[in-house]
Amino acid sequence: MNDTRTTCIQRLRSLPFVASVDDRGASLLIEAGGARSSYHPIEVRSNLSAQLLRTVLDRAHLEPGRPLILAPWLSRPAGETLRAEGLEYVDAAGNCSFAPAEGLMALVEGRPRTKRAPAGRGVRGPGYRVLFALLADRTLPPGERKNLVAAPLRAIAAESEASRQAVSDMLARMDEAGWTVGEGPQRTWVESRLPEAAERWVAGYLDTLRPELLIGRWRLGSDSLPEAAVYEAFAGTPWSEQWRWGGRFVAGVLTGYYEGDMPYVLHAPGVPEGFGRTLGALPDPAGNLAVIRPPGPMALRKPADAGGERLAHPLLVYAETLVEGSERAREVGRMVLGYCSGLGKGL
Repeated sequence: MNDTRTTCIQRLRSLPFVASVDDRGASLLIEAGGARSSYHPIEVRSNLSAQLLRTVLDRAHLEPGRPLILAPWLSRPAGETLRAEGLEYVDAAGNCSFAPAEGLMALVEGRPRTKRAPAGRGVRGPGYRVLFALLADRTLPPGERKNLVAAPLRAIAAESEASRQAVSDMLARMDEAGWTVGEGPQRTWVESRLPEAAERWVAGYLDTLRPELLIGRWRLGSDSLPEAAVYEAFAGTPWSEQWRWGGRFVAGVLTGYYEGDMPYVLHAPGVPEGFGRTLGALPDPAGNLAVIRPPGPMALRKPADAGGERLAHPLLVYAETLVEGSERAREVGRMVLGYCSGLGKGL
């Protein structure tokens, strides 16, 4: 059991009206006020940023049972957001909103941040590229996977464009977090922990990896993407086969909903000379077209049942819906997750 979960359960047991907390892995059976309530624990491995909070909300609302958020630390605004969504929570510092039965309520706010959870500490861009490659492979349909998590270090390094040391470090973190079990060719994912691993990657992508991969932004002359011009811009360049549609365009292809608050995204290793001119676009740091390097070769793969050509991996598309999107964009993002095997119930 990880430190955050253990500490959060201890905090629950310390509440005066809680008689017992039985940790059954996939559920917590809590006795309070003479009644027993079953909760589905949703573990968060890092302090909640605004983007990570959105993924937690999505995941909680898609749980069939009664969710309980367990986190290293929750700020006062984060707690207010969770309560407004009707969600209960407890963090390792003792902040909580917990009402297991009628007439029983614990609300604690303002306790300071505790030491950050180990799973997120010290992870840099290469580590998140490794995690993406492993998740992107696992969330493809069974017949399309390479079983990368059990592959040699050199194979994982090639698929993530990272060093073998970065691969070794990330695999150790995954084992420590309980996301995987076994070693070498016997290593496998723990299926029930897959959403947690994906949640950690999404947070790392938004906070750490995406700023490193962003090439630039442009302002299109209209709100529509000139598709033919994009093909023309990359034709005959070293990246002619290495670019993919992402963001708003792919979300629209996969779900049928083109959310206007989302920017257009292209994933490419670089942009050719005259790129903006070909598209009729001007450089603009707040523009509605972003060009972002792929976080590795796995970003170029998509499930065979996802219609359309040159679409980026749906896990990458989902992360982009959280960048600047509205509530509607989040809904579209949840629909995109339906193309990620094992994550169809959300993060």
